[in-house]
Amino acid sequence: MFGLTFRVQDAVDIVVMAFVIYRLMRLVKGTPAAPMAAGAVIVALVAVAASFLGLHSINWFFENLRGLWFLAAIIVFQPELRKALGLVGKNPLVRAVLGRKETTIDIVVNTAFEFAARRVGALLVFERTVPLGSYAERGVRLDCEISRELFGAIFDSHSPLHDGAAIIEGDRVAAAAVMLPLTENPEVAKSWGARHRAALGITEVTDAVVVVVSEEMGRVAVAADGMLKPVTGVEDLKASLLDYLKGRL
Repeated sequence: MFGLTFRVQDAVDIVVMAFVIYRLMRLVKGTPAAPMAAGAVIVALVAVAASFLGLHSINWFFENLRGLWFLAAIIVFQPELRKALGLVGKNPLVRAVLGRKETTIDIVVNTAFEFAARRVGALLVFERTVPLGSYAERGVRLDCEISRELFGAIFDSHSPLHDGAAIIEGDRVAAAAVMLPLTENPEVAKSWGARHRAALGITEVTDAVVVVVSEEMGRVAVAADGMLKPVTGVEDLKASLLDYLKGRL
């Protein structure tokens, strides 16, 4: 009627852009960048409305500052953009081209059993769909790439960061020395210490997955959905984490 045509390319274009916008919203949700993202959306809507309504002065303003908006977005959303590029790099096709390196799960699993053998206590909290930013703010912000050396420095008994948990967002340690809520489940064994109670506590109020290394017993367990399960070895822990974190790493 209006001489418009809708092509397959248009459908693909819409679907891809919708997916990109959705993933970007997921990245900033629960972070300090969320209010700024909302502000950016409002500014974009005003610019579109000005163009549609023929408001020439406002449209001129936005057109001449287009380059500045782009630069400002890169500066303001730098952590989120870096995280998004990291997710692209984790794509199986990209890994196949670049070659496989030790994954986040490999590092955590091997570190956990190294700690258990040396009787070093640790709490490693994986973020899933529920943001853990409010808990990370209670500790010391790090935003460092995961490595065995980093975990060794954090949980060394002489480190000021060894008390509390390390929160893992993607392939980065977001914060350390984080105090987690303790479980209020009256059926939890009294023999379990504060570390195990904290692991259960955070999984009761979020969908986080926690690897617990017992300092006293030299054992490793994984907590999720308000339940704690001991693991028998490296492969057992790796299989559990791969199952819980499917599509997240």
